[in-house]
Amino acid sequence: MASIPTPHTYTVGEIVTASTMNGVRDALRFLIGGAATYKPSMRAYMLTTGQSIPNNTATAIKFNTKLEATDTAYSTSTGIYTVVTAGLYIVTYAAAFASLSAGVADYWITATSAGATGRSTPITAASDSFARAQGSSIIRAAVNDTISVQVIQTSGGSSTTNVGLGSAGSPGVYFALDWISA
Repeated sequence: MASIPTPHTYTVGEIVTASTMNGVRDALRFLIGGAATYKPSMRAYMLTTGQSIPNNTATAIKFNTKLEATDTAYSTSTGIYTVVTAGLYIVTYAAAFASLSAGVADYWITATSAGATGRSTPITAASDSFARAQGSSIIRAAVNDTISVQVIQTSGGSSTTNVGLGSAGSPGVYFALDWISA
């Protein structure tokens, strides 16, 4: 578990030691995100394999490819990110179905500390056969809280999520988290 390091406070006449200087090093590493045990840097995951979403069942999207992450807090088998550093996170996602011929698709971010948040406007199949959505939320999370992107669709049967890249090779279907403050 990462924690915010507190640098040593020097007093007049104190001899500087390697041990006390390590506190300065640790604080700098935390600020620049230089090691997994320090500040979490941007975490980003992409969906490269379509996921079957059952009809009328809230389901976590399992983003299966790591684009950028300094830890192993995200499970590609469950689609859940477990917070390792408490603080304020900005969470964003973009998702879509390969095709949705009927019904409605609804996406949202779920966080154990905040409940359902960052919900997109439900999309009807008639207005967008791909049922694309994106959303974001700022979430205050404690250590071991969980964050995921959920989807529900009502096409009458299972429907598969879209995959692939967006414009200029950027991820088209993604989940990203960035720790922004304590």
